[in-house]
Amino acid sequence: MYSGLRVLMQLQYLEVNPSISKKNIFSYTETPRMNELRNRTKKQKLEEIFSKKKIEFLDQIKDKENNIEFLQSLLSDDKTLEKYFINHKETMENDIKNIKSNIKLMDEILSK
Repeated sequence: MYSGLRVLMQLQYLEVNPSISKKNIFSYTETPRMNELRNRTKKQKLEEIFSKKKIEFLDQIKDKENNIEFLQSLLSDDKTLEKYFINHKETMENDIKNIKSNIKLMDEILSK
């Protein structure tokens, strides 16, 4: 354990806190470099997860847009069908908005 602490000190991730440390008992504090390492690791994990999720979301958007186009083509053939499809179309449009909102949130989280 002490060799691990020594390595972390050599890499400037930890430093001895002189105000709390005593003769043979040392207290360590994290350096800003440790926080940078932690944040970088967290960001890498989030980028990997968000990248996969974003691809999944974009596929869902394509599917829903394709379904909306299909409904519109049916409506162009027969306008009387509109009352049957309007709810489905609105639901899919709302789903697309929600998915885009999720993508935007992921981008905002990564930009911080």
